Amino acid sequence: LFKAVSEDLPDGMASEKSAPAPEEEVSQSRRGAVSFEPDAAPQIKIDEDEADALQAEASKSPRGAEPDAVHGQRRARTLPTEHLTYSSNKARSGSSARAALLWKKGRTVLNDKEARIALAERNESGHIIVDWLIRTKNRTKGGCVRTVKDWFREKLNSTYASVEQAKTSMNYLERDRLQGYLFEAIVIECKKRGIYKRTAIQALRDVAIQVREFKRAGMLLRVDVANWCFRDKLREGAVKTVVEPYSERQKEAEDFWNFFQQQARPPFANSYVVSEYKPLPIAPIGAWFGSSSGRKAWPRGLDDDDHQSRPTSPGSILGGDKGRMFFSGDPAWPMTMTSKPGTSLGQLRYQREGLMLSRELNAGGRKAAASRGSPIHKSASLPGLSRPMPLVGNPGGKCSLDRRPVTSGMAIGGGQPLPPLLAGRRKYIKECELRKTMPKPRSFVAGRSKQLLAMDGGLMDSELLSIAALLQEWPSLEEVSLQNNALLTDRGMAPFLRELQGFPVCNSLRSLKLGRCKSVGLLTVDAIIQLVHVAGNLKFLDLNSIQIATKLHLPLATAIGEHPYLENVWLAETGLGSGSGTTRECLSRCFASMTLKDLDLSWNCLARDDMQHLGLALNGSKSIRKLTIDNCATCSVPGADTSVDEFIETLSRNTNLETLSMQMNRIGWETALVVEDSLSFNSSLTTLDLSQNPLGKVGVRNLLRLVCRSSNKIRHFETDGCFTGGDDTQGDNDTPIYSFTNPGGRYVLDLSRAYCRSLLRMLHKYTARFQLPLDQVFVNIEYSLGQWKHLVNPGFGKIWEVPHQGVLSITFSLEAELDAVFFGNVPESDFLAFLEKYYTTVRFRMGWDKVTPLLAKWRQMEGNAMQQEVYLAAISKDFRVSIPQLENMCKASRAMTNQTIGYLLPTIPDTGSSRYMAMMMFPQLEDFLSSYAAMESLLTFNVQNPNGHYLLDLGSGSDYAVAQRLLLLDRWENVINKRLGRIDISARGNRSHFRNETHQGRALRLRVNSVAEWSMPEFDQFEFDYSSSWRRPEDAEALTDALWERILIDMYNSPCRPRDKLKVLRQISHNIYISSLHMRQLLGYFQDADDRAEALVIYIQRVVDPQNSKLFEVRFTCSEERQGLKHRLGFVTVFPFWQPENQKFDLDLNCNDQRIVGTLLVKLSLVEKRGNIRDVTYTHADGTPDPMTMGVPMAWGDKMPVGGRFTATYCCSGDDRQFKERKKLAMSHGYQKVEAIQEHEVQWWTGLSEVPEDVLELLEFFISRVPNMDEAFRIMDNCGAGSGEVSLRALETGLAQMQCHKFPEPDGKARIGGLFRFLDSGGEGTITRKEWDILGQLWKEFSMTIREFVQFMIFAFGPRLEDAWQALDEDGGGEVSEEEWMVAVEKIGYFGPARVVFALLDNTDDGCISYDEFEVLERYRPESLKHR
Repeated sequence: LFKAVSEDLPDGMASEKSAPAPEEEVSQSRRGAVSFEPDAAPQIKIDEDEADALQAEASKSPRGAEPDAVHGQRRARTLPTEHLTYSSNKARSGSSARAALLWKKGRTVLNDKEARIALAERNESGHIIVDWLIRTKNRTKGGCVRTVKDWFREKLNSTYASVEQAKTSMNYLERDRLQGYLFEAIVIECKKRGIYKRTAIQALRDVAIQVREFKRAGMLLRVDVANWCFRDKLREGAVKTVVEPYSERQKEAEDFWNFFQQQARPPFANSYVVSEYKPLPIAPIGAWFGSSSGRKAWPRGLDDDDHQSRPTSPGSILGGDKGRMFFSGDPAWPMTMTSKPGTSLGQLRYQREGLMLSRELNAGGRKAAASRGSPIHKSASLPGLSRPMPLVGNPGGKCSLDRRPVTSGMAIGGGQPLPPLLAGRRKYIKECELRKTMPKPRSFVAGRSKQLLAMDGGLMDSELLSIAALLQEWPSLEEVSLQNNALLTDRGMAPFLRELQGFPVCNSLRSLKLGRCKSVGLLTVDAIIQLVHVAGNLKFLDLNSIQIATKLHLPLATAIGEHPYLENVWLAETGLGSGSGTTRECLSRCFASMTLKDLDLSWNCLARDDMQHLGLALNGSKSIRKLTIDNCATCSVPGADTSVDEFIETLSRNTNLETLSMQMNRIGWETALVVEDSLSFNSSLTTLDLSQNPLGKVGVRNLLRLVCRSSNKIRHFETDGCFTGGDDTQGDNDTPIYSFTNPGGRYVLDLSRAYCRSLLRMLHKYTARFQLPLDQVFVNIEYSLGQWKHLVNPGFGKIWEVPHQGVLSITFSLEAELDAVFFGNVPESDFLAFLEKYYTTVRFRMGWDKVTPLLAKWRQMEGNAMQQEVYLAAISKDFRVSIPQLENMCKASRAMTNQTIGYLLPTIPDTGSSRYMAMMMFPQLEDFLSSYAAMESLLTFNVQNPNGHYLLDLGSGSDYAVAQRLLLLDRWENVINKRLGRIDISARGNRSHFRNETHQGRALRLRVNSVAEWSMPEFDQFEFDYSSSWRRPEDAEALTDALWERILIDMYNSPCRPRDKLKVLRQISHNIYISSLHMRQLLGYFQDADDRAEALVIYIQRVVDPQNSKLFEVRFTCSEERQGLKHRLGFVTVFPFWQPENQKFDLDLNCNDQRIVGTLLVKLSLVEKRGNIRDVTYTHADGTPDPMTMGVPMAWGDKMPVGGRFTATYCCSGDDRQFKERKKLAMSHGYQKVEAIQEHEVQWWTGLSEVPEDVLELLEFFISRVPNMDEAFRIMDNCGAGSGEVSLRALETGLAQMQCHKFPEPDGKARIGGLFRFLDSGGEGTITRKEWDILGQLWKEFSMTIREFVQFMIFAFGPRLEDAWQALDEDGGGEVSEEEWMVAVEKIGYFGPARVVFALLDNTDDGCISYDEFEVLERYRPESLKHR
């Protein structure tokens, strides 16, 4: 079926389609049914008949059948469904297992060994682990010829050196197998009885189609992410401009240095007409400066003979190539060279450089070329350059060139005037000589660029002054870039800038970049201000790291604000702020510009008021598109906001800003919430950079929530270096943490802080999202400035106006939301459906327009494990992740696959298929096993039956997810209870289902009134008990005795540890209901008292006959065990509504539920008989005992006093029992659905530990003498008046006539008197038949105890009790003492009342049991086992 619907899967799934494993089939074991998605709604379960139907359906499909090479016929093959199921049971039929193995082998016949393995795997039932292992095993070489257990054991031995690790992993397997066996048996019976519906094939087909769509979505998502990453690189300039090849740069340098040589030679008379040109060979660019062979001022590596025979490059001389040139650190600039016939070299160079020769030179060149008929005449040549002309030395040691003044009209050799290019170049060389500076072949100096680019950091004042001399010769200057030249001072920079102020240079200037010229001073800044005023076309101004005097701040800001074209201004690290009183005025004047688009104010110290003014000025500007304020926030103290918070809060009103950078501003997780609040509905911002801020996982989570919102346009964000911070402060109760998934809790907000104001806005936005009434959501309000008025909803996307003063204490209640949004939309008792609905509604989903940027960011983090882990921790709390998204993240960072699945497992849907597919993403068995332990708490958590004890590490993603689910369930159950009008039976009167909750070892009740008011942190241990108010439906049906017997046998045969068996019982508990008798048998299975208590906690609400709960309650004979259960489940929950007789109560009246129990006792006694409450003691809260002279006050039937301790015992005669009143209390206080239960359905019971020892002695005597207790009562009655009531004298006479020697003198009569008073529970002086029934109840308890023991022996040793006796009598002595008996029964695994059984079998009271006495057990063989 899966193959039929997945023929068109992407190529990436070819391996999954081509090699299905035998366990990847849909069919079912002959032993029973398999369940798909056991915890999903609806559940998909198929049995044997449905599996056959599925096989037949697959056989009919043309795509499901292929030719058989062996038999020459078409044979249907079993179809793989490796991603279809969250298989709680992977049992498979023999035919389907055979077909699946043939599919893998490519043939139709199995050999004997393969058939045996297939038959064994047919019976392999399990959960995710078993299925994962089978899949992995069959993909390994030789895996198909070994069983799962053998293969797994070998794998563990080869993988783990530690025996303990291997043992733990094997326990996982055994537990999973046990769960599969039990669930298989349950599904079989439930389908036979019609409890589970049969599964239609269409349901499986729909699941297969869903999986196919998951795969397609994953493939498309990977393509989108890859495209986004490429576009992001282009946007950031990651694709660098191609730099000109080295050879081209070398040729340009040759040109400059040849001209330099020409200037060192005597003038020549020839006109400047070139016929041949042979440039000098030149050393590499890096060797231009320095000396070689003792020669000064010449490029290194140049010898006298190096230049003689170097051929000319046509590409560089005649313009055959088009390329990019690069000189001495300048960025590459484009220079296109073209050549045409008839063009001289001089004309070619001038055309390329954009210069014009004089008309005479152009005309002469054209005429000469035309007369000669060729572009260059051979006879017209430059003077020979075989050797460079030596420099003329002078006494001062200076290198002298021609010292005549150079002008643009000066002729070469007395001939034609020099062109502007050559004149400027010569002037630059002369200026360098005058200032003793080595000339550099810069593009601007060479005349090939309108940009002066000198960002190499080596520029000095003398060279800059030499360049300044060219500005009038070269008036078309568009850009000046002098960044990183820390050696420049006012001596060179100020004159240079004054030269730029001249006309026409100032009009052509577009960009002035002086960043990081840190040595310039006041004169330079003043010149800059003047230049900004006169350079009317200036668009870019970079003054980064130039310290500007305070008195010049306002003039500079004024010049910037009044400039008509200035668009980019960089003022980083210029001394703005720093306590200056003019900072706010400077900001106002800068933002007054109508053209300013990019402003950089980084590394300036801006105080809180400055930041706030900056935000207001920014909102007033309509032109600013990019703002950079890196490292501008002033220092802050712990618990206080940083100055940048005030600026961020004002961004909520901004509508123009597109790019914002706030790196290194001490933005923590609190400020990140302000960012989320302010930018949630921003319609313009697209890029946000918060790198190098201590966000931590909480802050990153706030940022990711912001990015995921569809109400803003943020697509690009940076969080590099933000993986630290945030975790240390989460324990501070004065700083509440906002959780989007569960925002309920108690908040104390200082409204003078931006964080608290933003948190209050977030809460109001949450209420507006679900249209909740504020007066129902915000409760228990306290405001320091008087009465609080709820904020007015401004509408979607508008700003909530919050006061800036006062302290507000509120409780944000989720119950109003749950009641309004979810109640009625999901079944009340379906906790899984509620959580799925809640998470789907509340949690963030990565929308189609935001998921690609987020996943692209994850891909870019590859290799940064710390940042990736914080990213995962941030996503794991408030987000909803789909299977394709999870798969994409795993494949994008394979090294983080284990952590990715571990963190994000709580974010995927809780449906079985989603979890199954997530588990299949582990690449190797070792990864699966190592990660399983961390995820175990969530994987084994049964949301449909949450009762239990929990010890959770909130730092673990899975443990935190379990705690969060229980917090939500607690609120949901509270909503249901209120709707149904139920009484509050919580421990502290807060309607909470959490009990005994502690965090960090401290009781939470000392900090908060309820766990619902607690903002749950993400660290340390959280320990508590959860007692659900869910009760079984009235029409629930218990498992049959035969099925329960099989479950117990499977558990007994399993090698799992008891605690692992309890986990299995918890996971299957929501699928079954049991009877009180089943519960009693289950409790006898566990030796440890804690294990017994856990079993009771798991199944106590799934007992179909709560009126008979005393059958299993009597198994808890220790008062400490009973008291512990009451504290775990609640005193009212375990209150014996139906049979409170002989129960002792010890109540702390400080607790709400214990006061209710006291009230129930008083109410019941007032209805039945006031004297039923006996042995009463009451101690006041101050420790003073109350004598209770008048007995228990009747007023306590309505309300018990608060404080103190109350103890009592309830006794009631059968004649006084009021069944209807007990049933009413069970329904009203116990929430039990028992309207249809009648009195005759109650099995009245008494435990052996409830009665005095003398009563048990009397019972043993009657058991050996009479067939039943009715006969014993008749005998006693006949010894009296025969009135149907037994007096004390009649009892004494009857026992004497029956020759009872259990009560010898001298205290025999006193003992019989005490026995009589116990049986006379009504206190009338006679024992009625109903009061005598207590002995009959004890007899039934005796008989059941023996019968359970016999049943266990048959399970353990078979139907022959002789085999059991041989195991008990290890020494073969023929007798077993009591000590030997206790050791032997514990050894074989029986943990019931073994001492009671021994006392019953020891008829001779000699302390030993013989085989003859042991044979009495044959009479107690259960009816269902008598045929064995």
